[in-house]
Amino acid sequence: MEKLTSRERVRLAINHQEPDRVPIELGGGVSSFHEELYMKVGKYVGLEYWKQWTSNWGAFKFDERLLKRLHADFRHIWFGGGGSNCWNPSKIYSDGTFTDLLGIRYKVIDGVYSCIVENPLRKARTIKDVDKYFSSLPNPKDVAEVATKDLAEEAEYLYKNTTYALKGEPMWSHFELCQWIRGMDQFFIDIVQNEELAYSIFKNLFDYQTEMYELYFKKVGKYLDIVWVSDDLGAQNGLLIGLDLTVKYVKPWQKKRIDYIRERAPKAKIFLHSCGSNYDFVPDLIEIGLDGLNPLQPFAKNMEPERLKKDFGDKLLFMGGLDHQFILSRPVDEIKLFVERLIKAYAPGGGYIFSTTHVVPASASAEGVVASFDHALNFGKY
Repeated sequence: MEKLTSRERVRLAINHQEPDRVPIELGGGVSSFHEELYMKVGKYVGLEYWKQWTSNWGAFKFDERLLKRLHADFRHIWFGGGGSNCWNPSKIYSDGTFTDLLGIRYKVIDGVYSCIVENPLRKARTIKDVDKYFSSLPNPKDVAEVATKDLAEEAEYLYKNTTYALKGEPMWSHFELCQWIRGMDQFFIDIVQNEELAYSIFKNLFDYQTEMYELYFKKVGKYLDIVWVSDDLGAQNGLLIGLDLTVKYVKPWQKKRIDYIRERAPKAKIFLHSCGSNYDFVPDLIEIGLDGLNPLQPFAKNMEPERLKKDFGDKLLFMGGLDHQFILSRPVDEIKLFVERLIKAYAPGGGYIFSTTHVVPASASAEGVVASFDHALNFGKY
């Protein structure tokens, strides 16, 4: 097959057809590098950097030269990302902690990563407390005005003047964000012992988010090939709250979100980022209309590439698989063998996009990272 453009390549792959080679994705919501690694990779490939955007867990809005060097087929349309419109802490405290627009308080660790130290709804006792909290948040339409500034122009330019596929990055969590607002332990207790309060948090957050993202999809939805949303449902050994509870409490909201996005970005495939082992819930995700799964952590329970492709490959798209926990700290030869395993398992028949399983830590070598993307380019030919 003759060489395709990135957009042609991606569109074939996400329609379960074999393009000229496996598409490559880099620089998205979790397909990123720890800031220290980002700088090391740049130095390794001989680039001088303008550090474009660093969040509280990684480097984003990658330098265009690095995206080209590592063969990325996508460019990303961020809600609130990049330049003067990037997300900033709402308040920074003298102890170094900070809060975001939802009032969740974080502490930075390891220079970039952060952990939650205060949940704004932890002390809530009634639905009235929940309603009061959400009514105190910034107006979602005002947030959207700032977060989508110039996005319509950016998306239109990339669509008309480049041949890259466009990936929407709303960075939209729901079940996960309910936990961050309430506290993971307390929210799980609510699900079992206080269903009305849990439902109120689910609904209030969903209503707030859908109002906030309305302008984003109005401006850029028609240009997107993929919409990437996040909601961590699993740990290393299984679902966070078990299958029965996940089906009862999480599935209906996942369907609402998929339906909402489908209406506003009808041409885009919808990918769910969910860390850990979510194998048992995958049939339910397919049932409610999910197109693709990310990030495919290969060492989580039942998430082996061969198993996922065999069991779901005719119905589901896959993006990710390049392990950040163990493999990218190994010698280059071992990294290349793992890349080959991913492509042999996922690529047949199309439906696969090569990418990382999460933000790659600083402990990874620049040589190994570059080798993995180079090998995916060369070995991933059909």
